[in-house]
Amino acid sequence: MLRWEHMTDMRDSVVLGIGSTNPLAFEALLDEMKAILREVMDRKNDNNARRKKRKDLLRLQIIRILEV
Repeated sequence: MLRWEHMTDMRDSVVLGIGSTNPLAFEALLDEMKAILREVMDRKNDNNARRKKRKDLLRLQIIRILEV
C-alpha cells in the first residue's frame, strides 16, 4: 500500500496506523515486515526517474513510520 503514488490519503492512513502500533507489538510487526523492508533496501538503483521517485516516496514513508 505504501507504493501507491496517487492515493496519498490511503498511504498516509497506513503510515499513521503503523506508527500508532503498540510499542510492545512493534518489534513483532517489524519481524513480520522484515522481508518487505529487506526488499525495499536491497533494490538496485534504477536510472528510471519514475521508479526513483516512487522509491524515494517509499523511503520517506518508512522514515515517517519509524519516527512515529
